[in-house]
Amino acid sequence: VIDVLLSRCPVPLLVIRQPYQVTDEPFSRAMLLLIAENEAALEAAGWMIGLTAPGGVVELLLVLETEAIQNFRGLMHEIDPRVEITSGQLSEALERSFVRLHRALGKAAELGKLKYEFRVAHDEEGPPAELSSTADHPLVVLALERADHGSQGHVHDRIRHSPHTVLVVPRD
Repeated sequence: VIDVLLSRCPVPLLVIRQPYQVTDEPFSRAMLLLIAENEAALEAAGWMIGLTAPGGVVELLLVLETEAIQNFRGLMHEIDPRVEITSGQLSEALERSFVRLHRALGKAAELGKLKYEFRVAHDEEGPPAELSSTADHPLVVLALERADHGSQGHVHDRIRHSPHTVLVVPRD
C-alpha cells in the first residue's frame, strides 16, 4: 500500500508507524535525511521548518551510503589506480554539495527561533542513534524525487525501519 501511495500521492505524506501522542504543538525535533542531491530537498526543508515547534531543533543529516562510497572509489580507480579516496574526503564533498541548503536552513532556523544542526553520517557505522531510539520521537523528513531510484529506495527503507513519524515530500 505504501508503495502505491508514494508513487501517486501529489502532496506530502505523513506516515505514523506507532501510536503517537498528539498534542497541540508541532514537533520539538525534526530531521531532514538526504543521501544525495534531490529536487524535493528544498521543499522538504520548508515543511520541516514549518512543522517544528518554536525553540525546537531542526537537523540536516546527510547520509553517506557504503554502496555510494564503493561505487565512487571504483570509478576513481578506473581513472587512476594510484588515487585513494577516503570516506572523510567524500564526506567533505557531500557537505560542499549541500552548502546552499545548509545556509538556507541555518537562516530559516534563526528566523524561526529554532536550533539548527548539520552533520554527515556514514551508514557503515549504522544508523544514527536518533533514528532508532524512541526517546524523543523526532519527525523524520524525507525528500522523494520520484525519478531517482536511489531516493525511492532510501525513502522506502526509512519508512519500513523507522519507529518515528515520517513525512515524505514528493516531487516528480
